[in-house]
Amino acid sequence: MPIKQSVLIADDDEILRELLRQALVEAGYRIAGQASNGQEAINLCLKRQPNIVLLDINMPILDGITALSEIRKTSPLSKVIMISGEATLAKVQEAIKLGAIGFIVKPFTSGKILSNIEACLNKNSKGTS
Repeated sequence: MPIKQSVLIADDDEILRELLRQALVEAGYRIAGQASNGQEAINLCLKRQPNIVLLDINMPILDGITALSEIRKTSPLSKVIMISGEATLAKVQEAIKLGAIGFIVKPFTSGKILSNIEACLNKNSKGTS
């Protein structure tokens, strides 16, 4: 089985990060790193250029929306999927406008995360070489 894409997990909840890491590794993804705040996420994206970033909105130091804006500039090839328990229409629209390719509402199952990642990868691979 070929190695799947690399994923950066950015969430201030350590238990959630670990659950996501386990699910992703079991599904064959490489973990590019884990961040507990938006600034760490930006720094890791810059250093590791992950294929996918799972980015929580509500984090300390720098929130996910601000981090998303920076990640789009510093790591333009990284596909960002927002995750949040606060999925207001305004937040979803703002994230999509800033370049997020998906939005997952907490609580979620590992199956939902994996299917969203696959859908995002498929969405962007069509029509490109």
